[in-house]
Amino acid sequence: MRAPVDALTRDSEARPGAAHSSGGAGFLGGIIYTSTVEADTARMIRQQVTTELLEPSVSHLGVGNAPLRAALVMSQIVGVALARYVVGLEDLASATPDEMVSALAPTLQRYLVGDIA
Repeated sequence: MRAPVDALTRDSEARPGAAHSSGGAGFLGGIIYTSTVEADTARMIRQQVTTELLEPSVSHLGVGNAPLRAALVMSQIVGVALARYVVGLEDLASATPDEMVSALAPTLQRYLVGDIA
């Protein structure tokens, strides 16, 4: 199934550089950093992004175990955002949106519809 990766690619093309822009990076980095030190922010992200957005979206894929799949996707997104925008790992920080999509899409694809056993 290619749909999840195709959707990621379309989203990246539709909003080129949204999170990559200085404003987007600062906002996303701030949220990620704050969630590491503020329990309320972490709970809000968990609730709004994982439970209300990702789990229902993954459920529609019909592959089962949506909560675990959503958590795996979220762990990848948060980990990359932390490394890219908060820690500032140079190779991640300077990667283009297209490079990030190409690098991350196969992993997200597996989390969404592949074997996670």
